[in-house]
Amino acid sequence: NFLFALILILVALLFMLYERRGARTIICVITDTGIVVDETIHRYKDITNFRIVYQPPIVKKLYLAFPSALRPRLTIGIADQNPVVIRKMLQKHLTEDLEAEGEPLSDTLSRIFKL
Repeated sequence: NFLFALILILVALLFMLYERRGARTIICVITDTGIVVDETIHRYKDITNFRIVYQPPIVKKLYLAFPSALRPRLTIGIADQNPVVIRKMLQKHLTEDLEAEGEPLSDTLSRIFKL
C-alpha cells in the first residue's frame, strides 16, 4: 500500500530529526520562594514533597511531587550538583519523601529504552 509506505517514511524522518536535535540545557534555580525551572516558578506551597535519587553515574535526579493528581511529578536532572546541598536547601521549605526508594518505573523504562 502506497499510503502506508509514505506514512512509514514520514515517521522515520521525524525520528531522525528528533535524534539529531541535541539535548536542551534547562536552567534550574532554588530560591527562597520556590524552584525556578526554565522561567517557570514552582512555589513551595504548591509542592507536596521532594526526593533525590542519586546513584551515580546512572541516576542523578530530583523529583518534586504536587498535590494534584492532574499534575505529574516534576523530574529535574541534577548532573554535577551536590545532592547534599540541594537536600539541605529544600528541607528548609519542603518535606522529603523518605519512603520511596530508587527512581520510578516510568523513568527506569524511559532510560533503558532511551525515550
